[in-house]
Amino acid sequence: MSAAPSAGSASKTSGATPWIGGRGFDLAVFFGAALLALAGPALAVLGVVPPLVIVWGYVLFFDGPHMMAGYSRTFLDKETRQKRPGLLYGTLAAGLAVPLGSALMSAAAHNDGPFQLFLGLMTLYSFWHIVRQGWGIFALYRSREGQRANVMVERALFYVAMYAPYIYFLFVHPAVRVAALGDLAAAPLSRPWEIFVARGLALVGVLALALFAVRLVRARAMTALYYGATTILFHAVVYFVFAVREPIFAGARGTDQTFMVITAAVSICHSTQYIALVFIHNARRYAAGASVHGIAATLSAKAIPYLATCLGFAVLYVGLTWLTGIYPGFGAQPPTGSPAFSVSRVALSIYWGIALQHYLLDAKIWRIKTDPELRRVFMR
Repeated sequence: MSAAPSAGSASKTSGATPWIGGRGFDLAVFFGAALLALAGPALAVLGVVPPLVIVWGYVLFFDGPHMMAGYSRTFLDKETRQKRPGLLYGTLAAGLAVPLGSALMSAAAHNDGPFQLFLGLMTLYSFWHIVRQGWGIFALYRSREGQRANVMVERALFYVAMYAPYIYFLFVHPAVRVAALGDLAAAPLSRPWEIFVARGLALVGVLALALFAVRLVRARAMTALYYGATTILFHAVVYFVFAVREPIFAGARGTDQTFMVITAAVSICHSTQYIALVFIHNARRYAAGASVHGIAATLSAKAIPYLATCLGFAVLYVGLTWLTGIYPGFGAQPPTGSPAFSVSRVALSIYWGIALQHYLLDAKIWRIKTDPELRRVFMR
């Protein structure tokens, strides 16, 4: 989601409820998602639930449905297909061409560099996508309380508070350091300047959150504050506390398996909020029926068919994830063929291509500030 509506639009909602889907709904999904997501790594660390159960549960019940939720308001919507075919099919083409192209380049050059570079960039892009969604929901709460978020100041504080724990994790974790620096990587925090940087990142995160909170308290934007603080603290706990304990799965091989528990935690929070946000959109926008929106109105305007559609796609998504071989267990298919181009490499390319298309498309379809239809849906 992008920034909130203009100040003029926001002022019309100053007397309305600050909640997006209702108080109970918002507390359960937009706020409760953080607690739900933290339960995974906590249970894994305590040895209560095997990490593989958490990871494959996240793929089936959160990540796959999250992708289908995006399709429900784009490719399934007849009106959107008619009005924005270039955006839909252009992002789909890019989502397939970029990863498969990088895989073919690696195969042709007998050098895995191009594909590994793509995977590294996608990892960074995915976190930016998560932060952007958090900011968008925060800005929506801010507007529903009658004020437009101060984009220059509040966005800066929010992004700094979200990125500080993530950069800390990238800086201190041995697996990340070795992957980035190879033999040049020493033991984490072995040098005085490294200790200084790590502590500085933690301090920056705390100060950004404190300034963020003070600003919102002074503005009396308490619902926005609660959501923003919940989101920031969730990521702080994930990256300051749980990420440094990875790999929680003792048999981890490779980067994906090393960090699969925190990947699941972050994605569960993000996906739960996204699925809920799309459902609110679909339930309100598709009230016009199938004559305008086609199959989208039938499958996603009400909770049960919407969730069933998302889960139906997720079954196929689990199969694709299994073929990639990136997560172990449950008969996960090992890589086949040559190291440079194999069944698992093609599956992994499609897996990340789905994500890339999702990121590109989301950057265009959630512009509440400039989309009158979205303002009608979310500012009612």
